[in-house]
Amino acid sequence: MSNQLKPFVMRRPRVGLYVGAMEWYWTMTGMTALEQAVRDDAERLISLLGEQDLDVVYPGLIISEEESGAAGRRFRDEKVDLVILYHGTYVDDRMTFAFLEEYNSGPLVLLHTQGLDEIPKDFSLIDYARCWGNNSSVQVVSSMMRMTPDRQIAYTFGHMEQAASQAAVYARAAKAIRNVRGSKIAYLPHRCDDAPMFDIFPDDTQMMSQTGVSISYSYIHEVEDEMKNVTESEENELLEEVQQKYNLKEPSVDELRLAVRLSIGLERVVAKHQLDAVGVDAFPELAYRIGELPNIAMDRLIDKNVVVACEGDLTTIIGGLFLRELSGKAPHFWEHLMFDVEKNWILGGHDGGCAGFDMAADQNAIDLRDSMYMGFKNSPPAPPLGVVPEFILRPGRVTAMNLFRNPREGYVMRIATGEAVDTPKRPVHHEHLIFKPDVPLEQYFRRMMKAGVNHHFVFGYGDWSQELEKLAEFLKMPFENLTESVSNG
Repeated sequence: MSNQLKPFVMRRPRVGLYVGAMEWYWTMTGMTALEQAVRDDAERLISLLGEQDLDVVYPGLIISEEESGAAGRRFRDEKVDLVILYHGTYVDDRMTFAFLEEYNSGPLVLLHTQGLDEIPKDFSLIDYARCWGNNSSVQVVSSMMRMTPDRQIAYTFGHMEQAASQAAVYARAAKAIRNVRGSKIAYLPHRCDDAPMFDIFPDDTQMMSQTGVSISYSYIHEVEDEMKNVTESEENELLEEVQQKYNLKEPSVDELRLAVRLSIGLERVVAKHQLDAVGVDAFPELAYRIGELPNIAMDRLIDKNVVVACEGDLTTIIGGLFLRELSGKAPHFWEHLMFDVEKNWILGGHDGGCAGFDMAADQNAIDLRDSMYMGFKNSPPAPPLGVVPEFILRPGRVTAMNLFRNPREGYVMRIATGEAVDTPKRPVHHEHLIFKPDVPLEQYFRRMMKAGVNHHFVFGYGDWSQELEKLAEFLKMPFENLTESVSNG
């Protein structure tokens, strides 16, 4: 049992680089200079991949069937996130399949490039041979279709700098998949039951099979037990911190005191189970039994890079784990609540506990408000008002995503890109972000209605559209970008 939250470690993607060339060219023909030329091309490629912030495992130029098999074993045993397959000149299928037999089913991308960055008017036969990998790149995919029809291989194309950049996108996606596999998720105490939301009802078994996560339950009595163990000094210390940092509005100090005790107790439950993510459903039981909302607790967990979803939404949790792996930060849980056609804005968030305090645009303007439902006077023993952080998230480029359980296709991925607007916070009594999507609102919503989505999204800072598309490709999930430009849509 641990008293410390499970740490989240952001690391660089680690790729295996297979650079192949048939030694026959310099052992059986007069092309003795080709070996060094291909080795030089490999060093250039390693440098380009390093510029993309990748750690490269390079076993040296692979020139035979035996060396191909050895490379496959090394990449498998070292658990690289992705193997990049580059044919420095022509490579025969025996070499390729010796590699695949040892590497097994790990993620693989074909880097379809060549040693020269153009077709010059004049060149040597050695330079010509540095481009013959085009021939076997076309060949290998079709050979794999016949020999290993279920084997997945991703594909990048272009001159070396462009192809290396594309491969890095695949590497970040593959790293996210590897790191999410084995993540521990818990419902607390269950998915949403107070207000049924059929669109978010999950298939836990398929999700575990497809992503490799572990799904369990945590219980309200665990939170109650941990709250009883919070000392007066621990409670007072956090209460003082919260009062110094944030502006207490409608709730009383006594209600805030209970909220911070709940925060300590909930964090200890998450730490005890070493959870990467938790789906909290506050109503009806948790808020009634504790007598308070867990919103301060949830925001503080997000600050500490635990992925948190409201209403026990498993699919949005999984999306949040992937987005955390890409952006380095647990995301904002969000749903559509208000729009402005003229400005092309959508205001969204959730009714509390949906964003880390450190996401706020202005740390001095974080208020602790009563619930947007104006208290719970008619539903005792719920809290009198509820303590809910109110702030607007900082501006910047953002990516939204979710997973949706389509009845015909299984889990599918939906994303959107745009801007978090730089604008004053609104009096909504919860954390919120105003989103300006990259396409007009009507186009955005019409695509959504046609495609089908989970009504909950997670938002992360940065544009991760390419990485998420490649991630969906590796997971064999249908993918749709709701904000793809009209010319491409």
